Amino acid sequence: MILVLSQESYETTTDLVQDWIEYLGGEVVRLNGEDLTTGQPFAVRLGPAGEEVRLRLDGREVTAADIDAVWRRRWHQLRGLAPLPDATPEIRQLAQRHLAAEVMAVSQSVFAMMDDRPWLSRPRTVNKVRALRAARSAGLEIPDTLVTNQRDELVAFVEAHGGAVTKCASDGEMFSTGARTWATYTSLVTLEDARALPAAFFPSLVQERVEKSFELRVFYLDGECWPMAIFSQGDPQTAVDFRVYNHRRPNRTVPYRLPAAVEAGIRRCMDAVELETGSLDLVRTPDGRHVFLEVNPVGQFAMVAEPCNYPLYRRVAEHLLRAEAAA
Repeated sequence: MILVLSQESYETTTDLVQDWIEYLGGEVVRLNGEDLTTGQPFAVRLGPAGEEVRLRLDGREVTAADIDAVWRRRWHQLRGLAPLPDATPEIRQLAQRHLAAEVMAVSQSVFAMMDDRPWLSRPRTVNKVRALRAARSAGLEIPDTLVTNQRDELVAFVEAHGGAVTKCASDGEMFSTGARTWATYTSLVTLEDARALPAAFFPSLVQERVEKSFELRVFYLDGECWPMAIFSQGDPQTAVDFRVYNHRRPNRTVPYRLPAAVEAGIRRCMDAVELETGSLDLVRTPDGRHVFLEVNPVGQFAMVAEPCNYPLYRRVAEHLLRAEAAA
């Protein structure tokens, strides 16, 4: 049996892979991260006599012994855990932070009980700097990158490159208040921006702005690359970050063939960060270079599968079924 770890919202990708597993004759059950905090029955127990985990999934009780392979697609979004309407904003923030840490610790307890099963992929921390170091060691070109809290460092960096961009050092985030939503994107940093900062500011990650012909999103699975070119540069709205989508005039997206040396570098990079799968962002420059930007271990691959007609849902299902058979 294959256990899928996912989340409740916006996960049609998970649904489609589950459909393929069942179509190909496999058995699959799903645990959403939110299930742990909304009353879905589960128990993890360890003692002198042994250990067990029991999960109530899809109307049946499942134990660790029933699980042959695990796919960690998504997990708990860690939002709204501590509403506390009568508490001060400071207390609500502290409670939210504490409960989020507790949820992740409890999640790790569940994951640990299946640690000896094959995973796609195991929960790992792959931050941007670690991924950049691995990519550089693998022979891929990377942009000059700076993490700092000092204005003078940033000003010198922007002057050296004639401009820069900044992005989250962690994962991007969306923030909603009522009917309004804000999101974090890659943004330009001008020399004026840098000089306007205080002498010491909140620690930030900045990179040289790499000139683009187009952007690349590459889905990687078990040594194989599935690249898509994104023609974002013809639209000022998407020129810095294609994720600032223009829904009225979407960017053109087409299948792309990576040079063999770049594919080999991606495989070495993913091996170094111990990821069997992930979504990578690269840039193709006007002079033909391919520059690695980052990798997201659970990046969305529907955006690559559908416009490029890649059979990725089936490929993921087949990978999991092979892992289950080999367990």
